[in-house]
Amino acid sequence: MDTTALVWSAVVGAVLAMCPLAHEARGEFLEDFEMAPSKQSYAAAEVPCTEGVWLLDDALLGTSATDQKHGAKAVRVRNGSLVMMFDKTNGVGSVSLYQGMFGTDPTNGVYWTLAVSRDGGVSWTDYVSPAQTPSPDGQSVTLNGIQRPGAVRIRIDKGGTAGKRINFDDITITDYLAPVLMARPAVLEPFTTRVGTPSEPQVTVVSGELLTADASVAAPSGFEVSRQSASGYAATLSLPATNGVVAATPVYIRLTGASEGHYAGTVGATSPGAASAGVSVAGSAVANRLPAITGIPAVTNIAVNQPLRVEMLAADSDGTVVQLGVTSETLADVQAGFAVVPEGGALRGIWNWTPRQPGSNEVSFTAVDDEGGTCTCPLALLVEPEWVVVLRPGQTVLEPFDNLEGGTTASARLPPGWKVDKLSSPRTLGTFEGGFILTERCGGNNLPSGAANGIYNFGAGEAATATDRAIGFLSSGDATRSGNLMVRVVNRSADPIPGFQLGYDIEKYRGGTNACGFAIQVFASDDGVAWRDLAEAPRQFFPPDDATAGYAVAPGGVVQTTVDLPLLKLPPGASLFLAWNYSVAEGSTTTYAQALAIDNVVIRARAPRQSLLLVR
Repeated sequence: MDTTALVWSAVVGAVLAMCPLAHEARGEFLEDFEMAPSKQSYAAAEVPCTEGVWLLDDALLGTSATDQKHGAKAVRVRNGSLVMMFDKTNGVGSVSLYQGMFGTDPTNGVYWTLAVSRDGGVSWTDYVSPAQTPSPDGQSVTLNGIQRPGAVRIRIDKGGTAGKRINFDDITITDYLAPVLMARPAVLEPFTTRVGTPSEPQVTVVSGELLTADASVAAPSGFEVSRQSASGYAATLSLPATNGVVAATPVYIRLTGASEGHYAGTVGATSPGAASAGVSVAGSAVANRLPAITGIPAVTNIAVNQPLRVEMLAADSDGTVVQLGVTSETLADVQAGFAVVPEGGALRGIWNWTPRQPGSNEVSFTAVDDEGGTCTCPLALLVEPEWVVVLRPGQTVLEPFDNLEGGTTASARLPPGWKVDKLSSPRTLGTFEGGFILTERCGGNNLPSGAANGIYNFGAGEAATATDRAIGFLSSGDATRSGNLMVRVVNRSADPIPGFQLGYDIEKYRGGTNACGFAIQVFASDDGVAWRDLAEAPRQFFPPDDATAGYAVAPGGVVQTTVDLPLLKLPPGASLFLAWNYSVAEGSTTTYAQALAIDNVVIRARAPRQSLLLVR
């Protein structure tokens, strides 16, 4: 029998019987471990200490001369943790502790972190410190700006090189203090300006302390803010907090003058947990009846080689627009795709542009009226490197192919991230880069036995009117012996995707008497070039039919497939390519083929597993 465990159980039980579940404030929280009984083994155990019961997991109470300590005792952690088993009720502001390597253990590759729990130790993600390098000879460390209210616990974890030991002593936890924001003056003089011209700015000074995050300043409708008096104005701005402090910072406020009217409201400074600080503002913009441009979004996200078309209308409520132009400091050929057509007293502009390389650009459209008034509208162009589907851990993408650009036509455009190709050899995959984004043909009910081969935009019903669409293929004797539907998925988060679930429908739009039958098989690739089959994804085989003919009501059959892919990982920023290959099941004869399509694709990215510390 383990008598040590019995003794510990009795001691801890007695202490817990005398102590409340939550640690009551009684001034400064200082855990020096001097009142703790002896613990000389690394076995996990709960130990009653000066402030309450602590769990020492792969840790002991060191009393030797080589332990870095103040007084007679310090905790020595080998590969485990030091965990509060009770709550401190009035929160945490900062944590100070004495720490250092035990004996002559080197610091190479060794670190420790401090975590805070606000739910009784169920989870420890509310605050986690950066990795801290232990001192070789003992040193006090303070972690400022933690600022978590309510009942809290802390946990100290040793990480890095196994077997290297760290001492911890004199843990001081200060109380949570509510963050404070200030803005002075709190009232500004009235603003005045003419429409189309911003007012002269006025200034307020914003400061804060004990903050847990940066401060944000937001202007009410009709106003804008900046940290510079002459530029950089926007509806909001951020004021960085350093160690919980926002130094006194001038914030310039002006009336935008974008449209006529009287404006009033509050410029608000906010930060999580702090009472907001407000500055009352009011002002008027007198009408100048400038021209206006409508139809231009502020930001457009597109991909390389994806054509962009922007239509706009420049009009003046009390005059005539005489000029509409486009300029850019980053695009040399910006005017090549711009056309202007008169429309009454207005001008309609159409700008066509196809990006050839990724990056950020900005173009500006400017209208001039017959009174000399001008209006300029910027357009930010964010060009993705390639044609992609963005996915993050825990997200699900559903693609039913029902909203294709081009609708029910033969030449329909695939959704972003999707491509197709057709190859002259059976059971062959091409490259994602070499794929197409347009279909070639359309089909639906009664697809004839003599239908042309190619890439199809199928409709569940009449080909020209059915709204339920699918992407598929039809082989012939000399072409489209393989068809591939491909997608590129990119993990844009900072966390890895630990696995996927894949679902899709295979729909049959024409039967075929080819003796070998046809099949759909799913492949994966890291680069869209070298493909590997997925062992978890079954090869769907369709045996020969009695006739080569379409169906009066298409599709004539649907096979729903769900595949769990736990081994398919996707690191942050990486790409995953998937391909559905259509081909004759064996051999090279592809006449009298079946027409098969893919529909209702579901790609679910698994979320990272969350670890829980269970306290009993």
